[in-house]
This record gives sequence, C-alpha cells and structure tokens, in this order.
Amino acid sequence: MTESRDPTDRPLVSVVIPTHNRRDLIVETLDSVRAQTYPHWEVVVVDDGSTDDTWAYLEQASREEPRVRPYRREGEVGNANVCRNQGVAHSSGGYVVFLDSDDLLAPDCLERRVRDMECYPGLAYIAYLSELFAEAPGDLGILWNVFTTESDLTRFLRVDNPWHTTGPIWRREVIERYPWDASVLSWQDGDFHMRVLASGVAGGRVNMADNYVRRSPQGADRMSQKDSSAPHIRSHARSFLGVAGLLRDQGEMTDERARLIARVTFSKCVSLAVRGYPREARAFWRQAAALRLPGAAPSVIGQVVFAVWSLPGGGLISAACRGARDQWRKRKPLDRRTSGEGILSPGPRVRL
Repeated sequence: MTESRDPTDRPLVSVVIPTHNRRDLIVETLDSVRAQTYPHWEVVVVDDGSTDDTWAYLEQASREEPRVRPYRREGEVGNANVCRNQGVAHSSGGYVVFLDSDDLLAPDCLERRVRDMECYPGLAYIAYLSELFAEAPGDLGILWNVFTTESDLTRFLRVDNPWHTTGPIWRREVIERYPWDASVLSWQDGDFHMRVLASGVAGGRVNMADNYVRRSPQGADRMSQKDSSAPHIRSHARSFLGVAGLLRDQGEMTDERARLIARVTFSKCVSLAVRGYPREARAFWRQAAALRLPGAAPSVIGQVVFAVWSLPGGGLISAACRGARDQWRKRKPLDRRTSGEGILSPGPRVRL
C-alpha cells in the first residue's frame, strides 16, 4: 500500500517577475498567479525603478496576499535580467518560473508543471508552449511558437525561439548555476536559453500551452526599434559569440551550429557598420574567425569588407546599404510574427 503524501509537504514554486511601470498590466499578471489551483507558490516581484504607482500597488498586493513579495531593484544599473537574478536571490522555492509582468499563467499551470517535474526527477527543466493574446486569453487562438523534431538549441541559434520566457519550469539548482546575463540588453530569454542548452543539461517538452503572452503591435514596434540600436546589437553579437565559445570548450560545436552563429554574427556586424561602427564590426568578425565559425573564404572576405568600411569614405558604403535596406522594406513589409507561429490546437504531450 502506497503511503499518501501530506498535501502541505509539496514543493514550493517561486514565480519571479521583473517589472517597470506596469501598474495596469501587472494587476492581471498577479491575478493569474493568485488563481492557481496549486497553492504552494510565492511571487517575487522586483521593481526596476518604476516612476508610476507600481510600487504602491505591489505593497498593497503584498498586504492582501503574503505570498506576493515585492522588492526594489538594488544597485545603480538595472534591467530585466538584473531583476530576475535578484528575484532568484530573494526566492526560496525548489522550482522557479519566470513570468513577464504583462503575461499570464493558465489556472492549472503550476499544478501540472510540478507534477511533471516530480515524475521526471532527472530533468533540469520542462518547457511548455505559450499562447498569444491581445486583450484576453483565447482572443487570438494562435501559439507563440511550436515544437518540432529539430534540436531546440539549433532553433535558438537560428533566432527561432521554440519557447518563451515563461515556457519552462526550472529546478532551482540549475538557475543558480546559470544566472541571466545582465549585459544582454534585449532578446534576453534567447541568450539565457542558448547558454543553458549549450551547457548540456537535460530537459523535456510538453506540447501544451499553459501560459499567455500579450501581443501588442505598438509594443512590438517599440521593442524592434530598441533591439536595432547599437548597444543592443553589440550585446547580441557578444551573446552569440559567447555561446560559440561555450560550445567549442565542451566539444559540442557542429558545422551547422558554426554556420548559424556565423550568419547571425555577420548580420550584427553589418548592422553595426551601417550605424557607423565598422571598426567594432571588424573586431567582432575577427572574434568569429578566431572561433573558426565562418569558413576561410568568408572570414577573409568579411575582414576585408569591414576594413574598407573603416576607411575614409566608408560612410558612403553605410549610406548605400541603408538605402538598399529601406527600399527592400518598402517592397516587403517586415513580418514581426515569430517564425514558428501556428494555430492553437490541443495535442498530445510530447517529451523529447
């Protein structure tokens, strides 16, 4: 006869939320956590210097629900990754879920995730699908992305993130071993997940959506503009080159992975050069060559191109490239959807 488990002896799940000036939206986010069928949770919210009344609301929410634990971000410099790391430091759960302050959890999200993790104690994480919504869950009926039989790491390297920030549940020891990189200014979940996957930890996937990602066209446009600024491009290039170094060190680099990283790195180098930083572009491309990412010919060609770009008059090249890019965008509007987006439909659970 199997001894029944004391329901109070269930693992604690820490939901870590970074936020900044999200007073109206974070109300819905916290409500989705409070509505969980699994009661053993804590919410650690780290406020990144909000200038609206977000902090006042968080204090009120904590008085009403002690499991909501707000903290102000410590230090002079902050961003979402700084807040996530500080949130983990303030948390105590054996499992960790990261949630953005405008997104939502399905009511049975934590209950299902804990059950799955306890059934598979050898997995460091299990990832789930996310559903997009505009005003309320279900109003769009499309997935943020879908799982395929292709390697998840390969898809991240192609900038086709198979899951969203809130997609996985993590064992605490994994998160403590691989903190979020505070120097990455955007595409932060991609960097984090690439580094974890490149380290070789074992994970699983469940072909089911249990969280909701808010889709705002205006917000997407603003984020796209920010992602294309020089500081963000530099952080992206450093991210991919860092993953390349990790894969080389562990002997896990393949020709396909090298080719994908080289492609993204070259794109970032061109973007930097177009914005007036050809010398930085050349330096990043030299790092890629040192890591043996591009072949010999592309490596030399790239270095010559960026060297010429750095010469007096190189601004003419930048202007020509920028003009060609703008003309291309006029002919073919950018599709801001995630490349793997699909119609939402229930499916069997899949573990790979």
